Amino acid sequence: ADASKRLEGAAGVNACDDAIAQESDAIRKVELKLARAVHEIELKNYDLALADIDHADAFAGSKAVERGYAQSVKISELELQAAILVRQNRPAEAEQTALKMVALAPYDLVTLNRAYPYVVLTPEMSPAKQAYFDLFGRMSTPGLIARSEARQWAGDYAGAAGDYETLLQLLDGFIIDKKIARSYSVLARLSLLYQFAGDTAKSN
Repeated sequence: ADASKRLEGAAGVNACDDAIAQESDAIRKVELKLARAVHEIELKNYDLALADIDHADAFAGSKAVERGYAQSVKISELELQAAILVRQNRPAEAEQTALKMVALAPYDLVTLNRAYPYVVLTPEMSPAKQAYFDLFGRMSTPGLIARSEARQWAGDYAGAAGDYETLLQLLDGFIIDKKIARSYSVLARLSLLYQFAGDTAKSN
């Protein structure tokens, strides 16, 4: 695509309005409404952008309640909404919005990764946030490390150390020659976490 032909700001908003008026496909109209929201973000019209997202599903009609729609278009809507809330300095709401993304496709690793930057905006560990990190930690090694970091931020150093114990066990499983030293960086972090948790014996 020729980037030089891409419209921005008010011109983009107007172009989306014209395209929506001429479009007959329901899902394409939804996409154009989300594109309009992006152009409103360019103008820093964040409330208008949120309104565009709120109204987008109306174009989808009965398709809006289908699983395929929820696990594709709806997730994109929520991600865009979270991005706007961050720009409005509303981190807690952005976090909750990202968790709604995960609820729509909890076993989709791509969605778990897309939600992550927004889920770590505050140190509070709500039940929904804990469930997210438990799932993320089970599905990927980066998710396990992410859960440890979130627990550290929440002051749960013992839980964070437990995650690094699990990580160490995973890494040990790849060591065929037992003469090879275990990961010093993981051991060092584990020792530090136990020290923060007040368990000097395990730290040593």
